[in-house]
This record gives sequence, C-alpha cells and structure tokens, in this order.
Amino acid sequence: MTIKYTINELLVDIESLSDNFTCPICFDLYYSSSAKKEVFQCRDGHLACKSCWSDSLLNKKECMICRTPINSMNELSRNRFIENEFLKKKVYCPNTFFMIENLMVDDSSSEPLIKDELNGCKETITVENLERHQNECQFRYQKCPFIGCDKILRFNKIAEHKIDCKFSLKYCLHCDNEVSGQLDAHTLICPKFIIQCTQNEACKISFPREQLKQHIDQDCKFTIVQCKYCKNNESSSSSSSSSSLEKKEFKRFELYEHYEKVNHSFDMDKVINNQQLELVECKNQINQINHKYEQLLERLVKMEQLSLDASKRALQLPRFKNSIIFATFSNHRLKRVNEGVSTVPLDVGNNKFKLTLYPNGYDEVNKGNISAYLYRITVNEPSVKVSFSFIFNNKDPRKNKNYRIQEYNFAVGATSGWGYPKTLKTSDVDSENGWLTEDDKLVVGLRIQVLA
Repeated sequence: MTIKYTINELLVDIESLSDNFTCPICFDLYYSSSAKKEVFQCRDGHLACKSCWSDSLLNKKECMICRTPINSMNELSRNRFIENEFLKKKVYCPNTFFMIENLMVDDSSSEPLIKDELNGCKETITVENLERHQNECQFRYQKCPFIGCDKILRFNKIAEHKIDCKFSLKYCLHCDNEVSGQLDAHTLICPKFIIQCTQNEACKISFPREQLKQHIDQDCKFTIVQCKYCKNNESSSSSSSSSSLEKKEFKRFELYEHYEKVNHSFDMDKVINNQQLELVECKNQINQINHKYEQLLERLVKMEQLSLDASKRALQLPRFKNSIIFATFSNHRLKRVNEGVSTVPLDVGNNKFKLTLYPNGYDEVNKGNISAYLYRITVNEPSVKVSFSFIFNNKDPRKNKNYRIQEYNFAVGATSGWGYPKTLKTSDVDSENGWLTEDDKLVVGLRIQVLA
C-alpha cells in the first residue's frame, strides 16, 4: 500500500508561510503538485501559478486580477524570487512516514500521514535538496529484489531480510547455479544431483539424475531386454530353430547366460544375411543419390553460365541514367489539364526519348495530380522493349517517390508513350513539403534500360 501526499504535508512549519507562497486563484501552494512548480507574474506584479495562467489565457487575454491585456504566456515573467524562497523552506524527509512512495503524487488525498517514530528518517531538509536526499536516504522504501517476494522494506533493512527471505538465491553445489526458493526442493529436480538407480533396489550404481534414462536403457543389469535372435525368429516356423521355443525376455545380466546356453548360429546367419542385403541396398541408394547430385551440379553450372552471359548482354544494352531538372516549377502548376512540359530529346542507343510531366494531370480524371509519361520520338526505328522509372526527389531522401515500369514495348515507327497518370498531388509540390528546391526546381531521376 502506498500513501499519497503533497509537499505541504511535509513542511515543518506550514503556518509560517505567507500568502506570497499561495496561488490567489486556486489557493494551492505553488509547489503542491508536480504541475505547479513555476510562478509567473504580469507586468504589474500579480502572481499566479503556471497552470492557472494557462487556463485563464485560454478564455480571456488579460490578467485575472488587474485586467491588464496579455496575449500569451510569453508576455509574463517568472518570479524567481518566490520560487527560490520556497526552495529554502524546511521539510520532513518523506521516509519519516509509513509507506511513502513518491513526492507530489496526488494533491487530492485526504488520508493523513502517520509518522514512523521507531524506524522512520529523522532528518529535515530544504525543499531544494529533497529529491537528492530521497535518492540517498537509508530509510527509503524498496521492494525485495528476489523474484516472488512482494515485501516492501526500508533500505537499511533489506540486507537483513535477504538472509532469511525464502525467495533468496541459493547456490547449488551440484549444478553450479544459483536457484530461487528452497534448496531442498531444487535437489528433487536438479539434473546434476547424484541419485541411485530407481529401477531396482538391488542396483546400487550412482550417477547424476540426468543420466538415469541412459543408465536404464544401456547399462542397468536389471533392465528387461529381449534376445534379438529369438525376437527376429518369432515369425519363423518351430523347425527353423529350437530357440523359437525358448524364453525371449530377460534381465540384462541373464541375457549373457542365455547366449551361452542356446545355439543361435542359424539365427545369427540369418541376421548377417539380412544386414548384407541392407548394405547392398544402401550402396545402390548412395549411387543413385550421387548420380542425381552430379546431374544437379551440371545443371547449376549451366544456369550460372547463362546468368553470367545474360548479365554481360544487359551491360552492353543501351541505358540512360540522370536527374532531370524542371526549373520554375511553381509557374508550371498553373498549366491546364493535358498541358505538359517536356525534356529535350534523350539519346538511348538508336532511340530518342523524352520525359513529359503534366503538372495538372493528363486528363480530367487525373486533374490535380502530376502525370509522368515517357515518349519515344524515334520514327524509323523498329520496336524496342524497355524498363524505366521516375524518381521524384524530396529534400528528405526517405520521402522520395519511385514509379517503375517493369517492361513496356514501344511499337514500330509510331511515336508512343507510357507512364503514370497519377503521381504526386499538384498542391503538395512546394518547397515547404520538400519537393521543390529553394530556387523553385523539381528534380526527377530518370532511369531507362533497353531490354531487347
């Protein structure tokens, strides 16, 4: 449980405070809550807390007392004298009282503070040093650091509590780890704790708990096991071997005696033959896998060569990469629908292209948006397949807009174009939004790659 309080409850002599330390509007001490640490005054010297000034100026632009016109908080001045004088006032350490968590938590609390005469802090400090003292006070409250323990104690009692806390960390000599809770309970599950075989009391072998399963499965002489030759012969006729009539399950230490008494040569030969057949089958499968691996490796080499050849051809194909600058773009925004501004012809191999922007849209459907189109203006050349992109550059590179056409085929002979009818909103393209430079230029990156 935490007790809420205000700083006026900590003051050693609250009766000595003059009205100068009380806000005349809300009648609270200037430092009664975390939101009221600053004192402001009008030019005639009338004081109020920052919160009251802010609330008042939202309704009326004037002093709440003398009605002097005030347009904003910037026309007020801080009263450092009052603030500094209050910082010199003496207060009790909050840790003088029972279960106090924070200063200035809630000034609406009506629950009285109760002094801890026996275990509380006896110091009185100034308001200015209160926060620093709280951080260093040996009587401050602190939760037990051990997981699972919810006790809250004074700092100078924590060390003593740690010794007896049932949630404190204990060192396990077996697993070399620190564990919480009771050490005896941990030993019941500790994987390194030394135990004896649990399968049979006659087995006195000891080992770490984590090795129990391995011991029972592989070593314990009291584990029930089967004769692998008798088991292998269960489906055979009784004439195949006399061992089929014998007992088939034994304790491990009895199995060796069984092997000495019963002749398993026929069954052993059968097992060996089966294993040889399995070995031949495994070799066949390995050969098949190796053959398939060689085929895949050959295909991979061919594909890598094809990829390398394609990359070389792509590097040899014509391309264009540059930034296009549209000067005085603010003037172009006044153009009509379907009225564009174009670049000079751009040579890309045997083809000529131009980039055209329609600042107010390519048509009525896209009015109010910048349309961007790439046109081929070569007439006598065959059809050509290209990929191209427009990159609208922003002052903040993270806001750049990239519009890409993966593949487009410009037809034979005719002038044709393709692009994006709707890119940026025309109204957004200005220097304030970062799309235009300070000298009114729009920068568009243009990439053209001939594909075939």
